[in-house]
Amino acid sequence: TRIDMKKGRPGIMLTCMCMQAQKEMMLELLFQNTTTLGVREYVSQRYRLNTTSRTIETSYGTVHVKDAEGYGTKRTKPEYEDLAAIARRTNRPISEIRDEILKQDQKGRTHD
Repeated sequence: TRIDMKKGRPGIMLTCMCMQAQKEMMLELLFQNTTTLGVREYVSQRYRLNTTSRTIETSYGTVHVKDAEGYGTKRTKPEYEDLAAIARRTNRPISEIRDEILKQDQKGRTHD
């Protein structure tokens, strides 16, 4: 990120995120490969939904789908690469294909 240093000099702020176990290696790399004299550390926490993967059969063929759940929400998301391949093959927008696949998946799940 471009920032202003002391006396209005231009500078760059480098932001690096890593796992706690990688901290020492990252510090070593930063000090060896930049001119910095110091590094600030901020610890952050990441919260994730629980995810599962499955394969569904659609009118377009097999599509990989990820289901995510937690914190009062549920999501279903077809894999982008599968959608993109179908879009190229059918010359239709990804958004239309995604919506259609999600509708087919809902119908298939209600009949299980």
